[in-house]
Amino acid sequence: MEKEPLGVDGTRQLFIDDHCLAELRGVRKQLNRPRKHRDNPVLTRTEPWEEVYVSLYGNVIYDEAEGLFQMWYSSRFLTDGGTKKVNCVCHATSRDGIDWQRTPVNRLEYEGMRLS
Repeated sequence: MEKEPLGVDGTRQLFIDDHCLAELRGVRKQLNRPRKHRDNPVLTRTEPWEEVYVSLYGNVIYDEAEGLFQMWYSSRFLTDGGTKKVNCVCHATSRDGIDWQRTPVNRLEYEGMRLS
């Protein structure tokens, strides 16, 4: 059974594997070693609710209407004298993708401070 061609409708494609390619002639695929950007990590622990860790799991979008990058990430902090770990879902926005303004999404309190 012959496969139907994969339609990409003129969009840019990243050819890491051969999924989208029928054949290669006269070309060579080359993957370059990734380089860490000088401003990485982009997100570090700066807020009280990020005490234990900050974890970005790949959820960044660009909102064209607002002109903002929006990121959802998780963090963890300690309560009860450092004996209880609390996870927190957070949201951050940025105009340039480097400097981020953060807001916790969970309705939590941290040492008497309302986080959202």
